[in-house]
Amino acid sequence: MHAVWSSFYGQWRLRSGAVTVLREKQDSPPERLLQSIWLHQRLCRERLKTVDGREVRVLHPGFHNREGGPDFKGALIQIGDAPAQTGDVEVDLQAAAWKGHGHDRNPAFQQVILHVLWECPRAVPGGPPTLVIQDLLDAPLGELSLWLGSESGFELPAELRGKCCAPLSQLGETQVTDLLHQAARVRLQGKAAGFQARARQ
Repeated sequence: MHAVWSSFYGQWRLRSGAVTVLREKQDSPPERLLQSIWLHQRLCRERLKTVDGREVRVLHPGFHNREGGPDFKGALIQIGDAPAQTGDVEVDLQAAAWKGHGHDRNPAFQQVILHVLWECPRAVPGGPPTLVIQDLLDAPLGELSLWLGSESGFELPAELRGKCCAPLSQLGETQVTDLLHQAARVRLQGKAAGFQARARQ
């Protein structure tokens, strides 16, 4: 009976438009789907290379930024033989978005170390290293769209949850509120101590 309800629910979601179903021949996926693919690293990671042929190792994809600025902050990426570096990652459908969206002139994008694109015939002159992921997905695009639209797609990957996630999830609402107030107090006291030390100089 569980399978029947599961199938019913899945069919209902598809009919109601709750899940975007993609066909493989579709022009371009939504940028949000590409961001989810990057966040969950649903890529053939051993095949990642910039458009100029340098190997890309993603040690950490960064934290999804829902504010202005690059799509992911604090990523840890190694490109070619260079040491790994921390910086931001911008995800776009096409290379033209770098200049078209004004990223090249926006100071918020100065820390971008990798531009992740769906498609790109060549690197953007003067832009950050570029990675094209259209042929690097670990599953068909339609399948990824369904997976990322399901409950498992909303869960952050374990390496992005942080060490506080598991213990905090065991606390009740009142306990979390108390903990946040304590943390705010400690942080404020630390800042005040810093100001006092500077004032004495």
